[in-house]
Amino acid sequence: DGLLGGKRGLIFSSEHDIEYLAYRKWWYGDGTFYTSPSIFYQIYSIHAFDEGLSTPCIFALLADKLESTYHGLFSILMNKIKEKSNIIQLQCITIDYELAVKNVFDKHYPHIK
Repeated sequence: DGLLGGKRGLIFSSEHDIEYLAYRKWWYGDGTFYTSPSIFYQIYSIHAFDEGLSTPCIFALLADKLESTYHGLFSILMNKIKEKSNIIQLQCITIDYELAVKNVFDKHYPHIK
């Protein structure tokens, strides 16, 4: 619970899921709007791909879909991963047409495709 891009957001995960995500080379991120609680704009989920399986690891309730909000989400996530495992194996993240997420990775994590 805290501020993401200056607005309230909630991030749900377990220590195990964060560590699992740290060692996966391929992630998938997507937002859904219809099932989000009315006080939030969307539920954003981050999944790890490994050996043909998609495992949901992060669920975040976000107030909007602005670049600053996604930057806040991924900054917190990357810092938490570094605290737990001191390594991030991520090489590629698949997103569906969300320009704000693409911009975050282009600006702050340019080594990730």
